[in-house]
Amino acid sequence: MVVCFIDASLFIVETPCIGIRQRSGENLGMVFVDLHCVLSDVRQSIQSQMTGSKLSRQNYWFLKHNTWPISCKQESQLTVIDIIEDSCLIVDVQTFLTPSNSPLTPSPQPRKKIKGTRHLSFRTSKDLDRNQIADSSMTDEKQILISYVRADAAHHALILKQELSSLGFSVYLDVHEITSGVDWQDSLNDAVRNCQVFVPLVTPKYGETLWTNREIKLADVLGKYIIPVSFLSDWPPPCLAIQFSTTQYISWTTNNTDNNKDIFTWKSKDLKCVAKQIAEKVQKFMNTDTDLPSLIKRVY
Repeated sequence: MVVCFIDASLFIVETPCIGIRQRSGENLGMVFVDLHCVLSDVRQSIQSQMTGSKLSRQNYWFLKHNTWPISCKQESQLTVIDIIEDSCLIVDVQTFLTPSNSPLTPSPQPRKKIKGTRHLSFRTSKDLDRNQIADSSMTDEKQILISYVRADAAHHALILKQELSSLGFSVYLDVHEITSGVDWQDSLNDAVRNCQVFVPLVTPKYGETLWTNREIKLADVLGKYIIPVSFLSDWPPPCLAIQFSTTQYISWTTNNTDNNKDIFTWKSKDLKCVAKQIAEKVQKFMNTDTDLPSLIKRVY
């Protein structure tokens, strides 16, 4: 309940006013909703109360902690109080370009497909009953997928993608690829299944978080070419000893003798060196019929 004084008169507003702010910081408007209102109802309130605003013309999704996207299914399980920040709800607005307003860009050159990779189905019987929204909304297949722990290496993943993209590779990074209205978990599952090279940034927490543990194990099961970038002093990490026991890694720094390395600061020269090594490993198999190392059958 909010109490307001206007012209010496007392007004009691039963429903609080919540601001709606875009991820970039732009204020989009406000709605009157209860703090315990589920996000799916908030979406309806925005539609009815903010008619004519940017949100009524474009698709969007809610963000938790200004970073984590909330899927449509999750909106019925989370309330305003779960994600509110500074009296505002943060949204990520997705702009859909039409031929009349899209910028003129050159047609992308067809990418070379890495020989030796294969596409395996990892769907279970549960997937047969799902609708095809996620499949119809999937992004184009990417050559490289970067897997990382957000708390440790969010910035590292961004700058590594930029560096690899500058070398001519197409790179999947979750924060850039998952579109509004698509189930977040399904999108990551599809991304791992459809990538050609899987590059995990192995920081101290990698493999200990639920999703990085699932991603690396799924990539291993599907026989993806895995090129780990290690930010650790010891290899392999204990929680992923089976997956990485025979896997060659790339060190994140060229100065291995420094005992006081700050893994949260990635020097430009070290970044470029890592990107170059990844590019060389990928290029090595682009024009060969030899199976990738991760596709060689293991002997148990």
